[in-house]
Amino acid sequence: MTYSPLVAITMGDAAGIGAEIIMKSLGHAEVSARCRPLVIGEAERLRAAGRIMGSSLAVRVVPPAEIETTVFENGVVNCIDLGLIPPICLGANCPRSRAQPHSATSRQPRNSPWPVGSTRSARLP
Repeated sequence: MTYSPLVAITMGDAAGIGAEIIMKSLGHAEVSARCRPLVIGEAERLRAAGRIMGSSLAVRVVPPAEIETTVFENGVVNCIDLGLIPPICLGANCPRSRAQPHSATSRQPRNSPWPVGSTRSARLP
């Protein structure tokens, strides 16, 4: 067996495009032929990016203690899941989408020096 270097890939901002770029890049077989890619980030965001892009890649969570024994294979994205971001909440299954609309006064931040709808700049006096 030939040596393949372990390459750690950080996802960056979970709300950014990093997850999509990673899923698209790791979909190319030549990547896994040249190295053992390991994503450090949010596994659920990678899965969501894969669904959005129609990717067939699976995302496998790898505990840090098991990196050396992990099998790296084409079609599977190995990820150290940091678990820092709350679960994705989209569509009708999201409790927030069923919430009652707020009035204009309820949107005003507490202790705000500016009334809601004010044209003042965000700078404090």
